[in-house]
Amino acid sequence: MLGVAGPRRQPARPGVLECPAMSRKERRASRAERLRALLDVGDHGAARAEARAVLADESASAGDRQAAAAALSSLSPEPGAVVAGALGVAAALAITLAVLLRG
Repeated sequence: MLGVAGPRRQPARPGVLECPAMSRKERRASRAERLRALLDVGDHGAARAEARAVLADESASAGDRQAAAAALSSLSPEPGAVVAGALGVAAALAITLAVLLRG
């Protein structure tokens, strides 16, 4: 008979929770796939950290190392963009100083 709280659950069997993954879906992704997934969702900080960890790991496969190097190079800013940004900041400072010193 059902109680007020509903049917009682059977306790979990101890061996069931400790078995290894049996399907492809449950297997852990390779480090290259994790890097790609982090970049796809836009978590650039975690992708950069993971790529550095892969490059520091001597036991990482060549494919994982290549993916990590590619991820780090894709995350570095373009030199032209850095120069343009610095010139923009310098121009803004010059205009601000000119307006403040004139007034």
